[in-house]
Amino acid sequence: MRSGYSDSLLSCIPIILLRYGTRQAVIELKDHWLRIIVVGFLIIITYGAVLFAYSMGHISYVGSIREVSIVFGALMGWRFLGERFGLVRVIGAGLIFAGIAIIAVLG
Repeated sequence: MRSGYSDSLLSCIPIILLRYGTRQAVIELKDHWLRIIVVGFLIIITYGAVLFAYSMGHISYVGSIREVSIVFGALMGWRFLGERFGLVRVIGAGLIFAGIAIIAVLG
């Protein structure tokens, strides 16, 4: 049985291939295979941690805080894959962290 998480990852493959082409995707896989595997492994660990947190705490808090994985994914893409981390991403990351801080302070 496949999870919805793996289905969403698999559904990204056609979009990547349409946008960048098969040749470019293969080049990226050959050049950055270790980084891709490490980031994928970290995402799976993060997802497992979120599921564990769901079982331990208030769902409303955990659901909001889990969005920090988006920021980590963007940071990994910037640091390891050479993606741009422009103003829009900085603002988005700031808003996510501000939301987490509000949740932490006001509970």
